[in-house]
Amino acid sequence: MFTIEGNTVHFFLKSFAEGAGFNVYVAIVFFLLWFFFCAIEYGIAVPAGLFFPGLLIGASLGQFVGLFLFEVGIISNEKMLSAINVYATIGGVSVLTGYTRLSFCLAVLFMETTQNVNLFIPMLLGILFSRGVGNLIIPSLYAFALNLKHVPMISHRISRRAKFFEAQEVM
Repeated sequence: MFTIEGNTVHFFLKSFAEGAGFNVYVAIVFFLLWFFFCAIEYGIAVPAGLFFPGLLIGASLGQFVGLFLFEVGIISNEKMLSAINVYATIGGVSVLTGYTRLSFCLAVLFMETTQNVNLFIPMLLGILFSRGVGNLIIPSLYAFALNLKHVPMISHRISRRAKFFEAQEVM
């Protein structure tokens, strides 16, 4: 399970459909390990990707939520297989949206990956929620990194100085 990231994503998103088991403790340990490793990797500036680790963190967190709802009794036994895959998919998309602020392209990418049109609306709701919460808390990870490296970016708003010079040119 801790081998190649692509195999791990396949395990999270397809394992229940194939009859493989998964428990709550493995999901939470997997989440904590990947979160810790991802934070260390980004903190020491190792040139490695953040897309798949974010997907794995979100998928394990979503699978943990799905398994928890099953243990509590909210999800019935016959719906368990498909529901936990849905929670894992929406969790992966939501975590990726939370720190990258990608929106519609992630929904289309995951809809094509899972080949399930029925997941499109729940993914969009997860994307909207995580993007809104992320915008309230902190800027995107990539904007934050560009700011730390002092890379100039065009702002969404015009500064007061630019408005002043624009008014002077009109006169």
